[in-house]
Amino acid sequence: FNVASCPIVMTPPRVVVKHGGSFSVICSTSEAQVEGMGWESSLGAVSLTDNVTSLPFKITALTQWTFSPQCYMNLLNGDQCQQRLSVTVYKMPDSVTISPSSHLGPMVEGKKYSLRCDIDKVAPVKNLSVIWQKRNETIHSQSYNSEVNTPVQESSVLIISPSRDDNGAQIHCAAQLNLGPMGPNPAVMASNPHEMIVHCECPIKNILNCTATGNPKPVYSWQSPHPLQVDTKNKAVLTPPMLLPGTYNCTATNAIANRTKMFICFVFCFFFVILML
Repeated sequence: FNVASCPIVMTPPRVVVKHGGSFSVICSTSEAQVEGMGWESSLGAVSLTDNVTSLPFKITALTQWTFSPQCYMNLLNGDQCQQRLSVTVYKMPDSVTISPSSHLGPMVEGKKYSLRCDIDKVAPVKNLSVIWQKRNETIHSQSYNSEVNTPVQESSVLIISPSRDDNGAQIHCAAQLNLGPMGPNPAVMASNPHEMIVHCECPIKNILNCTATGNPKPVYSWQSPHPLQVDTKNKAVLTPPMLLPGTYNCTATNAIANRTKMFICFVFCFFFVILML
C-alpha cells in the first residue's frame, strides 16, 4: 500500500492540542484481512494487537512541540500500511502589548507614525494572525509563514497617518491562532487599547511676544514643553510654525532683576488660544 491507498481512518482525522494537554484518537479500518494493528510514537507505542480493526491511542500530557504518531496495520498476506496522525501543538501568547515605536507623546495630524504590537511566546507562528483595530474596525492584518513549531516572539508594525477625527480613538492589536474547527474558538488575545492623541497645525500665525524694557538691555531665555523649531537664543519674539499645548516660559534678565512671562497654549483643530500670564 502507499499512503494514499492505505485503508486506515483516524477519528478524529487531525488533533489540535494545547502544549501539556491530553488527547485520544482511534485508528480503524474496513479491511477484512487484518492480522493486527499498532501505534508508534516518540512518546510511547501501542504494541501490535492481533485480530482488531480499531485501536485507540492516548496521550495524557503532550510535552513535545512536534509530534507525529503513526498507526500501522499488518495484513494476512504480509503487507503493511501506515498512516500518520496530523497533530498541531499550540500555545497562546504570554502577553500582547502595543506601543509607539516612532514617537513619544501626541501625534500631529497628517504626519506618519508607527505603532508596534509585540506578541510574546506564541506557537505555532504559521497559524498566527495579528489583527489591528481602530474603534473596533479592522484596519490591518498580518500573517506569518515560519515553520518553527516552538514558541517565538513576533511583532507587527502599523504605519498610520492620523487625521483630526482620530483624536481620542482607541487602537488595539490582537493575536489570533487560526487552528481550524478542531481548535479552541476563539483563540484570541488582545492588547490593552492605545488612545490616539492627535494635535493639529493651526493656520493662524503663532506669536509669543516677550519684549521687555530695561537698562541694561535684558537678555531672553525660553523654556518650552515641546521643540519650537525656531532659534530661541536671546529672542524676545518667537513665531514658531506650530504650537502644541503646554506652558511656555520666557525670562528677561539684566544686571538688576529678572522677570518671567508665562504663555499657556491650548491648541484645537480649528483655532488656538494663548493665555499670557
